[in-house]
Amino acid sequence: MKKHMQRHIRRAGTWTAVAASAALLAACGGGGGSADGGTPTTVASQGVITQLGSIWVNGVHWDDSGAAIEVDDNPSGHEALRVGMVVTVEGTMDDSGNAVATRVVFDDELKGPVSGLDPAAGTFAVLGQTVHTSPDGTVFHDTGRCTGTGSGLAALADGNVVEVSGHRNAAGEVEATYVECKAPDLAAFATAQGKRKLELRATVTADPDDGATFQVGTQTVDYREAVVDDGMPPHPWSGTFVEVKCDPEARADDGIGDVTDCIDGSGVLHATKVEPAMEGLGDVDADEVEIEGFVTDFAGPSDFEVAGQPVDASGNVRFVDGTAADLADGVRVEVEGQLSAGGVLVAHKVKFKGGVRLTGVAQGGAIMGIAVTGDTLTDGQAYEVRGRWTGSAVSAVRAEPEDGFDPDDWELRAPASLAQGIADPVFELLGVQVDTTNATFEAEDDVVLTRAGFFARLTNGTGLQSVKVKGSYDGGVLTARKVEFDD
Repeated sequence: MKKHMQRHIRRAGTWTAVAASAALLAACGGGGGSADGGTPTTVASQGVITQLGSIWVNGVHWDDSGAAIEVDDNPSGHEALRVGMVVTVEGTMDDSGNAVATRVVFDDELKGPVSGLDPAAGTFAVLGQTVHTSPDGTVFHDTGRCTGTGSGLAALADGNVVEVSGHRNAAGEVEATYVECKAPDLAAFATAQGKRKLELRATVTADPDDGATFQVGTQTVDYREAVVDDGMPPHPWSGTFVEVKCDPEARADDGIGDVTDCIDGSGVLHATKVEPAMEGLGDVDADEVEIEGFVTDFAGPSDFEVAGQPVDASGNVRFVDGTAADLADGVRVEVEGQLSAGGVLVAHKVKFKGGVRLTGVAQGGAIMGIAVTGDTLTDGQAYEVRGRWTGSAVSAVRAEPEDGFDPDDWELRAPASLAQGIADPVFELLGVQVDTTNATFEAEDDVVLTRAGFFARLTNGTGLQSVKVKGSYDGGVLTARKVEFDD
């Protein structure tokens, strides 16, 4: 079990979160309110930016035009925010769902050189931490600064310096939602403009308590010259979630420094600062908060964590796109609820997020011709399958038989970024041709879209959103009656 050191919500140094349940329900398609939206209350939400303009986080459209924006501990502007970044938003929301951000904070998980790049597995390492990428869930930015030969992950090469944002999975590894190329190598990064610190947030895996080094995964950290925050516990630090930084200017006698000095010839990272890393939303007794991430440390519905935040989902909880039985380590969810005095998020809503969902009749280990791995499907039986797209198949997390299946209720849900062959009235999703000739269209929160509006968004890109299609299936064609975007 990790040692949770600084679970708090900061406002001007301390995050706070207070909001009425009706406000968040309204923002997610429920609730009501007066014509003028009622009296605004404050709310905090942590999750991935899925759209810009201003920003969308956890299905809520936040107006950030007047917000104080902080990127990696530095004041910044809206232009520094990107789709895929995991951020914490503080602001006000009325009971009609109108959300105005007063503060947006982004703090990366990792910043350093790539090593062990494995394109086939979709993984690489940064400072001893394994990073997982996926074609449907990772946004790559400024890839021209890297030296690979393709796009996406193929744009990266060992030695390139990258910044990574994402969520920790049950193994403590980073499931990247955002990867930005910073420089082709450390030498080039050293001359780049802006703050040139190397950074990692991770759990200490070994601490010999020798006053010199500790281990974070495969990365050795030398902290003899580091400023150690007073919030760090007594040694040994094993199991403590920490943030480690190397500031080359702090290491240099002349105050100039070179980031190449942060990693010596043996690969040791020389830290200039070690502090407990903030996890979760905090132990403040707040009225309403949201958090998105992977379930970890699952002991039951009443005892698990999401993004380091303790959660209790054993009470009166509304489950969306799943049930309590689907909760398990490694499942990605969005949780809404209240923080108890002890810092536990007592959930009233849990939404299962991301990935691919198929509903239909199995044939030859596939549904709608989409291969399903990780579970055995019986031909002729209808299933609802949830899983992750590997590029050639859906790796199932769950495959549940659907008795009494309606042949008009075939369903395909997948990241909109995987749509191909877009030409109104058809497009292709995971190899399935979708015919929308007689379909209706919706955006988030049941907002009606025109046909032209839907295809414009699908063509121009939709960030990390998914598209969901319902209809009848025959001969390789899914004839849609309803098509919608889903956060």
